[in-house]
Amino acid sequence: MSVKKEYETKTHIITEKVLVKETTYCDVCKREITANSFWKLTTHHNDWGNDSIESYEYFDICSADCLREKFNEYVKDSDSKYPNTMCFDVERY
Repeated sequence: MSVKKEYETKTHIITEKVLVKETTYCDVCKREITANSFWKLTTHHNDWGNDSIESYEYFDICSADCLREKFNEYVKDSDSKYPNTMCFDVERY
């Protein structure tokens, strides 16, 4: 099988949406995160076996006070007489 291809040079005008600014807000206090340093928090559990993938939640946190608030919430929720597998993973950016 032999294929012959022909090409032409054409000019296209394209209009597309281009990201020019991205703003991140704290998931606790809703303030804009402007500092170069903030926290990313991931919470989840393994109580449901394979379905636990649906328990993952992600948060952007602006300050130590907001992080402390989320941690206190985690401590309250995980303080149970029943065993649980709750996880609280924090990374500093």
